[in-house]
Amino acid sequence: MKNVWAVFALIGSLSLSMLAHTGQAHANVADVRVTIPKYKVKLNGHLVDNAYREYPLLVYKEITYFPMTWYDSRMLGLEASWSQQEGLQIDQRQVASTYVSYKSDHRNAASYRAEVPMSAITVNGQVIDNAKEEYPLLSFREVTYFPLTWRFAHDQFNWDYIWDPADGLSLTSHNPQIQTAELPAYAGENDVAMFKGYYYFVETIGTTNHVYRAPVQQPSDKEEIYSYNIKTGYGLHKPLSFQVRDNALWFTYHVGGAIMGSDMFVKIGDDWKAELKQEGYLDFRDTPYGTLIILHGASAFEGGNLYLSPPGQDGNRKRIGDSGVKYGVHAMYSGGGEGYRADSSTAVIEDDVYLLASRDDSDANKIINSTFAERKST
Repeated sequence: MKNVWAVFALIGSLSLSMLAHTGQAHANVADVRVTIPKYKVKLNGHLVDNAYREYPLLVYKEITYFPMTWYDSRMLGLEASWSQQEGLQIDQRQVASTYVSYKSDHRNAASYRAEVPMSAITVNGQVIDNAKEEYPLLSFREVTYFPLTWRFAHDQFNWDYIWDPADGLSLTSHNPQIQTAELPAYAGENDVAMFKGYYYFVETIGTTNHVYRAPVQQPSDKEEIYSYNIKTGYGLHKPLSFQVRDNALWFTYHVGGAIMGSDMFVKIGDDWKAELKQEGYLDFRDTPYGTLIILHGASAFEGGNLYLSPPGQDGNRKRIGDSGVKYGVHAMYSGGGEGYRADSSTAVIEDDVYLLASRDDSDANKIINSTFAERKST
């Protein structure tokens, strides 16, 4: 049995800011008559069932309006926010969302009354005087509605805007889109990634995690690239997470207990083979001079936890830096005690490495710079 799992078409970290319904705090001084479209409407290929949609598209003065719900906005590449000081702000960004039908049990009437918001509105930084707009933004069921005029849809947002008497209105945006993949149901029990034309997912069989890859065009054609034992003294530890480092796909998992256990870092090479590259409580970065390694856990308390492994010698670590400094951790001092939390903000730019470091409570959590070129010459 297969389930449909949503997978982002782009890997990376997509940070999502929540969008509240922007119509809640608007000052409305007028209302207008709107109707439900009698023609077909497609948003990025999704046919909208306006008859039974909680937030249907609307028609006002023969112009179609779409609802600025959180999902609809992001699916079309828009972000909206509202504040008492700035009013409503709508901006085009590289955001994405799945399509949500907002299906209702009740059929919509043929027409309704919608309100005209009078609060401040900006679109892509341009102030909109809604009271003077021929096709103003509207508020319906406490959601802001945006007019799909040529001025906004084409000129402002660069959407493909097509009208056909038989097929109705079709709107296509060019922001990243979320694709659906027919992966096995068990894929949803762990992390999933899409990278360079392949899906990567995990199946747990007994006490073993099996890592597979499968072509995006044929998800059923899977092949195993890695497996490992998930049994620990505390039960089965199934979680695995994928990540992209320096344009290569990695995955991490944990073995053993919290104190005596270890994080495992596996790289999937250009030959699609998965190889264990690092293990332990640590962070690492590739540099022109080898792999920079920052040990976490107990090593952070001791200080001098910064190492460099020469190219091709992952097992050969040379300590660098000051033995009295705790690197790559956020230090916390309180009541004479101290604690450290792993920090992942370390960055390598050519010969320079920037990382968080602390010596003591009077010299804590400072970003420092270390230059490899200087080390090589001394």
